Amino acid sequence: MKKIIAILVLLNAALFTIVANDAYTKVSGGSILPLSKTKNENIKMEKEEINFTLYKDHYDISVKFYFKNYGATETIDVGFPQWKTLQKTNDDFYYFKSKVNNVTSTFTVKELEEPEKLDNGIVITKLYVRSVTFKSNEITTTEVEYSVPYGDLGLSDSADYLFGTGATWKDCIGEMIVTIKSTTDDIWINQILFDNREIDNVERVGNSVVIKQYNVYPEIQSKIILSLDPVPDCLISLKRIDPQRRWYFRDFVIPEYKLKCYSSTQLRYLRNLMYAAYGHSFNSADINRWLQNNCNDWYVPKGIVSDDQFNEQEKINLEMIKNEEASREL
Repeated sequence: MKKIIAILVLLNAALFTIVANDAYTKVSGGSILPLSKTKNENIKMEKEEINFTLYKDHYDISVKFYFKNYGATETIDVGFPQWKTLQKTNDDFYYFKSKVNNVTSTFTVKELEEPEKLDNGIVITKLYVRSVTFKSNEITTTEVEYSVPYGDLGLSDSADYLFGTGATWKDCIGEMIVTIKSTTDDIWINQILFDNREIDNVERVGNSVVIKQYNVYPEIQSKIILSLDPVPDCLISLKRIDPQRRWYFRDFVIPEYKLKCYSSTQLRYLRNLMYAAYGHSFNSADINRWLQNNCNDWYVPKGIVSDDQFNEQEKINLEMIKNEEASREL
């Protein structure tokens, strides 16, 4: 029976950590080779469920893949490789678990004698290998779960997932469902990029953000990037609020999808931040504490501020925030 390798990738880069989905590779002379330049023409990734869980200093990812084999039954060695940059780094995932057809699967760790160099100065250093049989005309599921440190994306942190290796399977990824859940209000999801394009088809389901994509034809380098910060993006580049400088809510209408990415507590902070910009004095201890921690370089309480002082842009933003808050209470 012909053997191939399906690789599930964890990339620990110098600037940010990227993790990847199942990819088609080959075995040659008993050696594991990197991603094949050819596609597997029989097995299609019908569905991919990607779950991010964000913590204060790291994030977990669990992924479930649904494959259908349109050809003859074949046994495949599925490997989860660790990738690193050519620069020395101690980045590593904290744990790794896997399942096949909902049953916990064992795996072996294969240290490569010589790192396998890929593009952009990235190398594969080791593989976590298990064997999977893809039965003809049946759905086979594989799952992985792992935990990794946040990466760097300029001034922001990032949580990343490389889905481009799905390009090495038959046809396209039929359906992608991405679920993002944050366990802390100290992290703001300020941007979600799919293949370097800002995504806006965001749904709020309970305490999670859900994104659905269909018939996805990725490039090998295609990835999801979450841009994460300790403050909303309207404060990231603004050291202090000054009438002579651009204040986000006075000049722009905030995209509706961004509000869906914020927790209910964060929406409350955001709404009150608009009043703080004019020097409103707050009685709420948590609001004052948040402003002290994040805005003490410009926030000076002066008294009561009314939204009558807001310009038209600010009034629109205020209404949008209130509407999103109200939708969480339904």
